Amino acid sequence: MDLSVLIQTTCILWGLVLMQGGMTSSDNVVSSELYAKLFTNYKTQLIPVCNAGDNVNITFDIALRQIITLDEKDQILTTNVWIRMSWFDCRLKWNTTKYNDVSEMFVPYSEVWTPDLALYDSSAEEVMMPGLPDYRAHLTADGRVRYNFPTVLKSICRVKVTYFPFDTQICKLKFGSWSHSKKDIDFHPADPTKGDLDNFIENNEWIVDGLVPVRDVKEYGNGTEYTEIEYKIIMDRRPDFYVMTMMFPCILVSAIASVGFLLPSESGEKVSLEVTVLLSQAVFLLVISDFLPPSAETFPIIGTYFAVSMLLVCMSLVLSVLVLNIHHRGDINGKIVPRWAKLFVNLVDRCCRYKADYDMKDSDKRNSEIPAKFRNKKSLKETNIDDEPHMNGGDHIKNHRPKTSRHRLPSIQNTSLQDDTMKIYIHEQTETLNNIMHHFEDTDTTEENKEDWQKLARVLDRIFLCLYILCFAIVTLVFILQLKLHETPTH
Repeated sequence: MDLSVLIQTTCILWGLVLMQGGMTSSDNVVSSELYAKLFTNYKTQLIPVCNAGDNVNITFDIALRQIITLDEKDQILTTNVWIRMSWFDCRLKWNTTKYNDVSEMFVPYSEVWTPDLALYDSSAEEVMMPGLPDYRAHLTADGRVRYNFPTVLKSICRVKVTYFPFDTQICKLKFGSWSHSKKDIDFHPADPTKGDLDNFIENNEWIVDGLVPVRDVKEYGNGTEYTEIEYKIIMDRRPDFYVMTMMFPCILVSAIASVGFLLPSESGEKVSLEVTVLLSQAVFLLVISDFLPPSAETFPIIGTYFAVSMLLVCMSLVLSVLVLNIHHRGDINGKIVPRWAKLFVNLVDRCCRYKADYDMKDSDKRNSEIPAKFRNKKSLKETNIDDEPHMNGGDHIKNHRPKTSRHRLPSIQNTSLQDDTMKIYIHEQTETLNNIMHHFEDTDTTEENKEDWQKLARVLDRIFLCLYILCFAIVTLVFILQLKLHETPTH
């Protein structure tokens, strides 16, 4: 019993295999007959027009797969797209009932007529659309031909870098027939409102906001009209990378330049700090230039900001040198702070409550504070010998005169001190004391002048610090507002 069932099952399976082979063979025969019928006298060089005055209407569509690169410097966009075309070919129709209900067929690209599609703004050096002839066309019984193929396109894209890195770029892919005018071939978008972004792969730098098709008819040459399909790729740049690697360091370095005004002039590092900041700004400007086209129509705002920041740092460098010059002006003998500068410093003291270790005073006030014994109009040279007991130490000698002596010492004129040798000795001592007194007076005056110049330098340092912070804040605020409040280009 089991053996008979096994034999029957084996016979049935062999029968099915033979039937399937027969059907496959039959389908192959039908396909061969259909292919021979369609392409025996078919010429791919001729436009598929069966009636005079008709043209070929091509339904065109692209699916954006990936934004590979956008080279801002060379202004070239590289994209991976899927191109889809369909049209009617009246020579490729058949009756399915005569061909075993075969309703479709796939044939090589070279076997059917295809439009001479061109990318008008192509920047490819060799092949405009790689992969165009490598795939098969899909034929249906009603005469419709569909040809889809993937390719990588390199196209020209006008990059506007005014608001870099918060910019929006609109790159255009313009397709059309290079040889045939509108009376022969007419292109129409599959969806007049949008392109296909369903299979798009996100890019690390760009966010694609839309793919908008636009059909246009333009006249070239002698007034012949040509149909064009233009796809606008609307892309927004991701600014996070550039903010963290370029904008933030530049703003931070520019802010550090203000620290130079807080450094004391005695440190000797004011100028070196400003020069270091200036060189850092130059490096940032060079980095920006590597990302931007050398002949852009508009200069980017961030580049203008870096240039203005460099100008501010240059001004801070000049002001620091000026402060150092004023600080060390007191080292030159005879240099006195002008009266108007003293009044200015005192005014700043009162307005800003700037506390100093001393007050700036006029030379007359300073002289009034010199002790009377150093302001005697008579110099030691003009002092009479008779007044010797009344000179410094005279009273001390009189008060400490020995009590045992009841006799006044004879005057100098009446004693042997009139001797020439004693006179020369007294005059030398007088000259020495006079020089010592003038030396201390000159030393005090020089130190006071130095303190005046240093006080003026410190006050100017604080004023320049406030001016720099104010200018830096205004420039930075205007820069940020221009980047954030700009209008998005019209789609």
